[in-house]
Amino acid sequence: MLLGFAKVVFWIYYHVFYRLRVEGLENIPKDGGVILCANHLSFHDPILLCLLSKRIVHMLGKKELFKNKFVAALLKKLYAIPVDREKTDMTAYRSVLKVLEDGGAVGIFSQGTRTKEFDAKEAKAGVALFAMKGNANVVPVFIDANYKLFSRIHIRFGKVLTFDEYRGQRVKSEQLAEVADIVMDAIVALAPEGKKA
Repeated sequence: MLLGFAKVVFWIYYHVFYRLRVEGLENIPKDGGVILCANHLSFHDPILLCLLSKRIVHMLGKKELFKNKFVAALLKKLYAIPVDREKTDMTAYRSVLKVLEDGGAVGIFSQGTRTKEFDAKEAKAGVALFAMKGNANVVPVFIDANYKLFSRIHIRFGKVLTFDEYRGQRVKSEQLAEVADIVMDAIVALAPEGKKA
């Protein structure tokens, strides 16, 4: 119920104060474990990924956001998953895998943190690990925005990446790097000219 209310509020907000353009929403599978993997510019990004998808999206959020008990309770009701970025967070790892194995959707940012410039060379292996261990598909997403009031926000969802050729194999660092590069290349392909690193 809270998620539905939040979606209505944010839908109104982003359509009143921004010029929102979205492409490729049909590329998000209607069921099955899937990862929405996007570049990360602002705190607006996770909100928009959750708002635009018809599915519940479990977003990863840094643990610092959960320090306040009220905020933590609110975020958890909105299906956010806290993660400690300073170490290997096995609790978050298991939580993400559980969502994917149960056929849910998870939102992950390709570079692990907010960056003004998108650089495909800064691929993080997290999305690859979750895709392989969670037997999940990946939908690449590119967000083009500066989030100034009344400016344009352009979000493109790419074709789903399946990685069938990697299924059933032992996960090795070389494979993780390959999958991460494939995802990053797919995100870059969605970027407008002049935004491709």
